[in-house]
Amino acid sequence: MPHTMKKILILCFITTALFAQTPFILEKFSTAHIVVKTHNNTILNEYKKAVYTLLHKYASDLNISVTNTSLRVLGIDMDLKKIAKNISIVELELFIHEPAIRLDDKQEIFSIVYQNRFTFVLKDIEEDIEDNTIALLEELSTQYQEDNE
Repeated sequence: MPHTMKKILILCFITTALFAQTPFILEKFSTAHIVVKTHNNTILNEYKKAVYTLLHKYASDLNISVTNTSLRVLGIDMDLKKIAKNISIVELELFIHEPAIRLDDKQEIFSIVYQNRFTFVLKDIEEDIEDNTIALLEELSTQYQEDNE
């Protein structure tokens, strides 16, 4: 009998893992501080405002209030890397970070609540950044809505 129970538990775990979008659980939260990081890249700095606007729009659509005083951070990290003379890639990382308290030593730490990343070869920088940012935000939005049904 214990062997059968073990098989059932393993099957339940595998089934749950297969249908999860990410290993993160996005329980409802009311506020977030929005940031867009570009590592002082002058090319990417031109697109910060557009990405910030998209983050703000999706937060609003999810009923997340945007405030500079929130300890929860919703952000995108953009990184441009030159691979060859005419080839560059961009990495976009969408993240949610917030403070948490360790149970064992009660120390406050900064935890990753959500993280997703796209890397792509650059063709049309404006269109590529916008399209990939929207794709990342759509995945976040879908999971947020499913986790809060």
